[in-house]
Amino acid sequence: MFSRIKNMFGIDGVKMSIDAPSTIDLTQNELNFELIVTSKSDLVLDNVSIKLIEKYRRGWGDSKLINEYLLHESFEELDMLISEEDKLVAPLKINFSYETSQVDRMGKNWLLRPFIKAALTAKRVQSKFRIEVTAKVKGVRMNPLAVHHFSKSKKY
Repeated sequence: MFSRIKNMFGIDGVKMSIDAPSTIDLTQNELNFELIVTSKSDLVLDNVSIKLIEKYRRGWGDSKLINEYLLHESFEELDMLISEEDKLVAPLKINFSYETSQVDRMGKNWLLRPFIKAALTAKRVQSKFRIEVTAKVKGVRMNPLAVHHFSKSKKY
């Protein structure tokens, strides 16, 4: 009885983690990572949702603006049994499209690069990326979520 209540709320249920690099290369338009799934009881993994999100922050104090852009979203039907002793390691690859801003495109010109860098620093422009994987487990109300944060590679 107690184990059914724990499973219903996701306690000691499916645990997920993401093994991915710490930086993301935006010129490649693809990301390779591993999803690691473990469980302390026998449960059925119904489906998995994958999202790649850019958090774009700029401005100072009261004029600070933050936007989030969805670069990739996919949904996979699995219907897979995760047993108590197993550790499932799934290599995944997602493709995304990243559009550079007009200011970033101007910064590729070597004559304008110092001025563009100074303008972006003055405006405190910062991009952070994260990947979120959410799994739907049959019989569980609180679905597991794994999040991994990236920084932009220096060569972009």
